[in-house]
Amino acid sequence: MNLRRAEQPSRDSVISSVDFDQRKSEAALAGSDLAAAKAALDTAPLNFSFTSIASPIAGRVSRRLVDEGNLVVGGTSAQTNLLTTVVQVDPLYVYFDTDERAVLRYTRLFELGQRVTSRNAPNPVQVALADEKDYPHASCWSCTWCRRTTPSTSFTSPTTPSCRCASS
Repeated sequence: MNLRRAEQPSRDSVISSVDFDQRKSEAALAGSDLAAAKAALDTAPLNFSFTSIASPIAGRVSRRLVDEGNLVVGGTSAQTNLLTTVVQVDPLYVYFDTDERAVLRYTRLFELGQRVTSRNAPNPVQVALADEKDYPHASCWSCTWCRRTTPSTSFTSPTTPSCRCASS
């Protein structure tokens, strides 16, 4: 619009050629901005058609971390938005730590050939929830040994097990 207003005064030498060229370049810039916006509008449905959300495990969706309608960034970059988490319900895993004495006792029994190690074969266990009597859930102990550092002492334990029980 400014360009149209400036065309006649430019021909009549009422405005400088610099002002006319500036308005001409502003008009060209506005035209390219409009073309970019139209291209983005045309690309949006295509990008939406590529959108899918999949979980590598079956389970129950936890609370949502992004409200519907908010802009999210996908992919694997640091700016990716986490939408929710999926909580696995079957099998149910129970993670726990064991004390050093129990670890040493079971290690010695294994060394003497009196017990199979949980690293090689699952050992049966009975599990109970906090409000249950007895131990109604039969399971097996599957143990993964890892090093863990205690932050307050900087002590690294070479034999700290990370154990889990998979309910059956």
